[in-house]
Amino acid sequence: MRLATFKPSEFTFPWLQLTKYEGTLNDLEMFIVAPNLTELICVFEPDEVADLTVITHRNLRSLTILEYSDDVIRYLTLPALTHLISRHLDNLESFLARSSPVLVSLSVEGNVEESDFDKLGKSMSLVANTLESLEFFDIFNTHTGPIFRFLRRHLHNIRALTFRDVHGPLPLHSLVYFLYAHSAQLRTFRLVWTSSPFLDDTIGVTAGALETFDTVGGHLTRLAQTGMDIYLGTHVKNYVPVSSAIQQ
Repeated sequence: MRLATFKPSEFTFPWLQLTKYEGTLNDLEMFIVAPNLTELICVFEPDEVADLTVITHRNLRSLTILEYSDDVIRYLTLPALTHLISRHLDNLESFLARSSPVLVSLSVEGNVEESDFDKLGKSMSLVANTLESLEFFDIFNTHTGPIFRFLRRHLHNIRALTFRDVHGPLPLHSLVYFLYAHSAQLRTFRLVWTSSPFLDDTIGVTAGALETFDTVGGHLTRLAQTGMDIYLGTHVKNYVPVSSAIQQ
């Protein structure tokens, strides 16, 4: 379904009252006529003849750039932004440096080149003191190695971590070790497969002098019962039931 598209100047509308817009943008006029806009979900398809320069919008707090969209943030300065969903990494660092937002949540595509994680790392350093929620979406299992290496270097204040729409099996042993290592920090973990996961492999995890053997599902349930909110499954089923009792 194609989102609606129109030029704001062609309509008589109380633009000062507009706080949320979802649709297609062909230029930056919306950011000028609607200064009180706080939430925007858009596809950005700039006209070929448009002469675009960077403009500032001081009230936008949430921006979602949908699939198959040009990267609108290269033309924006958004100092009030707290939530960003984008498939683009090329302009993220310059955008954050220019805007200095108090960014709380960031969602980016995980199906990228390994070199792109260097760009993301530089970007995260600009919001390391405020960023609490990080999501990777549309991930192939071959990209999980770079993602885990990236997280070990840059997971500072992240309290919620999400992998969404993962294609193919993840190295679940590495995932379990990672969650134990960050269990004091992470409060929410979400991993959503495009197909059902397999959690019956048994592994041993050492904590101090004690080594605990359990299935992957069992370890994840143990972590959930320590207070970490864990979802691991498909879009319709969680395979980590918190209510499961741990056998002593």
